[in-house]
Amino acid sequence: MSKIVPFNPSTSTRRALVRPWKSACKRACVSGHPFKSCRDSFATLALNAGVRITVVSRQLGHSSTTITERHYAAVTPKFIAAEIEKTDQIDLRTR
Repeated sequence: MSKIVPFNPSTSTRRALVRPWKSACKRACVSGHPFKSCRDSFATLALNAGVRITVVSRQLGHSSTTITERHYAAVTPKFIAAEIEKTDQIDLRTR
């Protein structure tokens, strides 16, 4: 099982994160992916796995869960299920 080490904006520097990220991308022959994509992937995967939004929000260093919800709520299973339910209301007979 892998160990997740949360990013702490008050003790971690951008340089300490970006340099290893660029090196890893180069070794993987991947280009054009900013470090933020790793952060976004973590948040998306954690929320879809059922991790409480309060925990994800804290790990991302957000000051409130509102910020996390604004950026990542659209990817949670609950949101997606609600959106899919809206398609049941489409009346195809009008066309």
